[in-house]
Amino acid sequence: MRRTDKEITDREAIDGIIGGCQVLRLGLAQDDVPYIVPLSFGYDGSAFYFHTALAGRKLEMIGANPRVCFELEQGVTPEAFEDLIEALVLLSGLTFESGGLAVAHSLIRGLTQLPELKGTLHGEQVAYAVQVQLHLEGDEAELHRLRAFARTVGLPTRLSDLGLPASRLRDAAELVAEVTMKAPYMANFPGKTAAADLTRAIHHLETCENN
Repeated sequence: MRRTDKEITDREAIDGIIGGCQVLRLGLAQDDVPYIVPLSFGYDGSAFYFHTALAGRKLEMIGANPRVCFELEQGVTPEAFEDLIEALVLLSGLTFESGGLAVAHSLIRGLTQLPELKGTLHGEQVAYAVQVQLHLEGDEAELHRLRAFARTVGLPTRLSDLGLPASRLRDAAELVAEVTMKAPYMANFPGKTAAADLTRAIHHLETCENN
């Protein structure tokens, strides 16, 4: 550090600064291409923790190049936004795997088995998976609204939007359904659901008129 007179070395002071931050921006690089992602985080005094899926771009890049950097930010979230985040965390704990998103997050286990989706983001896969769940629930009106919104913001409404060729649809749908049914929280989805139901839902999203 060039300006040593500005350096903070006191451990308690450093922890206090970290404790007042709301956002961690993680800097990664692979094949000379930089990638920065903002994250919510936890800190226990010796290590940082952040949420991630079991597979995705962050983990792939870290695996290829574990040399990373980060910066922290304070004062970037107003109180109302913090209240919203707290509510989302609470609701996700209450409903995420308890029934509300049983299919959507179970489906991620299947989607991550497809090599064609390797470069897609966890959020993109969840956006698609929620649509599959809505079709299984029979809520076509909400499905129509969600798909219209997804198209306006560039989120996928079909597996082909995530990079899957049409020639692979049949085999991919069967594989995704098979792996998804093994997720323990699929049992929380109301009603009896089989792999064949998931396969039909995936095919429906590829061909339905709302696309």
